[in-house]
Amino acid sequence: MKANNINALRMSHYPNDPRMYELCDQYGIYVMDEANVETHGVNGLLTNIPVWHTSFVERAIRMVERDKNHSCVVIWSLGNESGAGPNHAAMAGWIHDYDPTRPIHYEGAAGRPFDYPYVDMISRMYERIPGIIRLATNNDARPVVLCEYVHAMGNSVGNLPEYWQAIRSHKRLIGAFVWDFVDQGIRKTSPDGRSYWGYGGDFGDVPNDDNFCCNGLVQPDRKPNPSLAEVKKVYQRIHSTPIDLRTGAFTVENEYDFRRLDFVEGSWELACDDAVVEQGKMPKLTLGPKEKGLIRVRFTKPQPKPGAEYWLKVSFALAEEAPWAQKGYVVAWDQFQVPVDVPPATAIPGDSLPSVVLADQTGTYTVSGPDFAVTIGKTSGAIESLKFKGNEMVTSPLVPNFWRCPIDNDDGNGMVRRLGAWKNAGPGRTVESVTAEQVRPQLVRIAAQAKLPVGDGAKYTTVYDVYGSGDIVVEASMEPVGNVPELVRFGMQMALPGKYSTMTWLGRGPHENYWDRNSGAAVGLYSGSVEELLHVYTRPQESSNRTDVRWLTLTDNNGTGLLAVGMPLLSVSAWPYSMDDLAKAMHIHELPRRDFVTLNLDYRQMGVGGDDSWGALPHEEYRLPAKPYTYRFRLKPYSKEVGEANALARQVLQ
Repeated sequence: MKANNINALRMSHYPNDPRMYELCDQYGIYVMDEANVETHGVNGLLTNIPVWHTSFVERAIRMVERDKNHSCVVIWSLGNESGAGPNHAAMAGWIHDYDPTRPIHYEGAAGRPFDYPYVDMISRMYERIPGIIRLATNNDARPVVLCEYVHAMGNSVGNLPEYWQAIRSHKRLIGAFVWDFVDQGIRKTSPDGRSYWGYGGDFGDVPNDDNFCCNGLVQPDRKPNPSLAEVKKVYQRIHSTPIDLRTGAFTVENEYDFRRLDFVEGSWELACDDAVVEQGKMPKLTLGPKEKGLIRVRFTKPQPKPGAEYWLKVSFALAEEAPWAQKGYVVAWDQFQVPVDVPPATAIPGDSLPSVVLADQTGTYTVSGPDFAVTIGKTSGAIESLKFKGNEMVTSPLVPNFWRCPIDNDDGNGMVRRLGAWKNAGPGRTVESVTAEQVRPQLVRIAAQAKLPVGDGAKYTTVYDVYGSGDIVVEASMEPVGNVPELVRFGMQMALPGKYSTMTWLGRGPHENYWDRNSGAAVGLYSGSVEELLHVYTRPQESSNRTDVRWLTLTDNNGTGLLAVGMPLLSVSAWPYSMDDLAKAMHIHELPRRDFVTLNLDYRQMGVGGDDSWGALPHEEYRLPAKPYTYRFRLKPYSKEVGEANALARQVLQ
């Protein structure tokens, strides 16, 4: 928690192991200590029955007496989801009189429709952003806390920066507690000896709530879910804001309440596309709590490369070893794109390329050039084969994909029911025509027109421009017709032989990230095996995506494979199994490992959401309304001999 900028812990919904308080004292974690009172099944009945008075009050007394000398405890909580009534008021009365130094929290007494006066703060669970802003600006002077928010179930915790923009903008919003920290699964072993996480229903327990308790920032063995990196970034308390990036001027803000910034060392690096070109250290920071200061990073003005992007990243790391992390551990960072006047990307004249040959065959068109041949089916309208130096690179055609294996939040908001028409839109398409044209000796254009079984038959068009260099520019367009629901995803999917298992990309990373959960992922060059880049949730679901990808390669052990270039950006993922495999697996050991790699090359998929897991949709700005869409990318058979990947990606074909 400390290493990920989490500074507050709610004990839910009972006082915890005494050792936990000792650790929070030691590491400096604020604690909301909570009485062992939860009557969810009967709601507010018991707090209004006098015979239960002693039971309620004694639980408050025992909590306070046991934990009163722990410096970490800053708030007493009267319990959870037990309604509101005189027994809770009696608990608060005893605590207020016995310990007037700490405020009292209880969401049940400070929630709709009343905010009772015996609690010292307004509290809400899963209140949306407009709602917390209304609370922060009403006539009640008490501070406002979210005792539960951004339900972290499975692939979740989207739109966290938006929450904290609101919290930091309103003084009465004092913070929030993610629900919750750890997936509550238990290790089990399958009959064939494989380990997996068990959850509701796996122990003969009936009734059960399935995997609903697997809602943590970390998995049962404390392996971080990717959402933890987003929390760390959003919660960081050192903030850099650019003033003039051309001269390296920016402000640094110390958001800490009690400590100066002399406990960290600042550093910076300037990157051009896939390479760091300059780096350095900042002067010693002496900013006090809540202070801001001007910093200037004195980097050398770069000699602009054609079509390149320049990024300045500033980082703040521990200057000395701490009890919770080693010296050099990064606690905060920010990254900015530097506005460099770069010349246009290198243009490759079309007439300088080798010629290509178009073959009109039964059922297919094949375009051949030096070292490559690409085949597009007349029935499928898809790339069915791509051979490079005699090696086949396609095991499953490049086809349109409008679906994702539902995440927990999708299941909670009825995504399958609402948007299920898109599940079979790709496989169920009707290809109406495929035409081929030799535009010039070095270029063949093949166009496929299809109709999707959505609405009144959405129109789908794919155009393939095949160049003599082996480059294939793919343009996919969709035009909705009639009553069409919003999209889950707009992209394409294919499979490559399993030997192409090393993925390298220039984009956000290194960890999994999504449209509404990528502020904690910096743009950079990353690489790894498809297997190690996977993130499999306690209950398998859509995963392992990377956003804002400029280009990627999937290569074998010899560095040969496929280059995909966004025009301009892609959202990508690669799995060692199929999407159908992912959908069928309910536990991690049920996911097979296939002899192919599934590659998703998307314009975008909707955000993962996170307000809650029982009805909330991704925020509107992270959804795909039903409207025309077009996106483009370039494919190229790749090997080290044909050139460096970033240089090839930055070329423009004329």
